[in-house]
This record gives sequence, C-alpha cells and structure tokens, in this order.
Amino acid sequence: MNNINIRPYKAGDRALLRTLCCDVADRGNPIENFFPDRDVAGDLLTKYYTDYEPQSTFVAVCDGRLIGYINGCLDNRRYGLVMFWLLMPSLLIKAFKRGLFFRSEIHQLLQGMLKKLA
Repeated sequence: MNNINIRPYKAGDRALLRTLCCDVADRGNPIENFFPDRDVAGDLLTKYYTDYEPQSTFVAVCDGRLIGYINGCLDNRRYGLVMFWLLMPSLLIKAFKRGLFFRSEIHQLLQGMLKKLA
C-alpha cells in the first residue's frame, strides 16, 4: 500500500499543481474538453492561490508524485480584489494575444455562461 503525504504547498510544486489542475478540471477529464488554452486556464484556476496565498494550499504526494491538492482562501474580499485588479487584466491580455476570443469554443463557453446568468 502506498503512503500519501499531505503537506503545505511549496513554490517548487507550482508547475505540477497547474498540470494536475488542468488534467482533471472537467470532472476528472482535461480542461481542453471545454477550454482550449491550458496556460490561461492554469492561471485562472491556480495563480491566486499559488502566488498570493500559498499558505492556504496543501498538496498530496504519493511515491514522490503530486496526486492531489486543495486551495483555500482566508479573505474572500482580498481574493476578489486581486483577481479583478491584478490577475484578470493580465489574463485577458494573454488570452487576446493568443487569439482565444476568436475561437468558437470560447464563444460557446461564454454563451453558456450568459444563459446560466439569465
């Protein structure tokens, strides 16, 4: 039986955490099932936690391999401010430079999100 070790996140875990996050983002399936850019998705889903509140992230390691993680947030207001003022502007620029706004998958995703809001 393998031993699973749960420990605090370390900066060296960042790339593996982002990869794992994108590998399982669609109910255990890859993010590409609904979003075409893994790098932008990785930033959107993990950057706040790994870069701005790493003390609230924990990883599960088994046989030297990262197999799970959990992100936490101690201050929702700070999260919202960082996301809105710091992360989203750079993500929108990155997405635009990569041509994401011209892809049909993004149009479908946005249409679905807007339908849920209505």
